[in-house]
Amino acid sequence: MLEAWREEVVRAMLGRGLDHRRINELTGVHRTIIADIDHGRRKGKQVEPPVYGIARCPTCGGKVTMPCRACRMRAGKTSVQETA
Repeated sequence: MLEAWREEVVRAMLGRGLDHRRINELTGVHRTIIADIDHGRRKGKQVEPPVYGIARCPTCGGKVTMPCRACRMRAGKTSVQETA
């Protein structure tokens, strides 16, 4: 599977007008995959679903059920739907 950052790099190179062969030489990504990205046969960025479980909040450092309710309240958001 192609990493998301590599796919973004390939999309950027395609946007600049580089051909498939040159992108292959620079990135090492197979030309078939480059063609699939170019012709829209690959899905773009896949958004990861929010993680619900006990974890350390990266913002406040608290051990909380994610998403962190304290940070959400500090930001003025009152429901989970507003954070999505």
